[in-house]
Amino acid sequence: MNVLRLAGILICLLAYPFISVSVILPAIFSDNMVLEQSTEVKFWGWGKSKEPIVVSVSWDTVKYSTIADNNAMWSLYIKTPKAGGVQSITVQGYNRIEIKTYL
Repeated sequence: MNVLRLAGILICLLAYPFISVSVILPAIFSDNMVLEQSTEVKFWGWGKSKEPIVVSVSWDTVKYSTIADNNAMWSLYIKTPKAGGVQSITVQGYNRIEIKTYL
């Protein structure tokens, strides 16, 4: 197999996660993370350009929304309550990610 063909296959394999899903979160946002209570926490990630992003939390009925910019990046701040045990955060774009967290 020639080098160019192998390089092309490798690029396709590495790009696949970004092509197949829309909303992507950095590794810092994951199950079992701990959030500071009674403050505002910045959430950010990537999506497709102009993709609408909605973040909802289990401790409130407020839905936080934004749109991914031309560089496919988005960010917003969510308000956290007083300590309350296990909670969930849902990030919805063209796909859906749910995170279980502790407050």
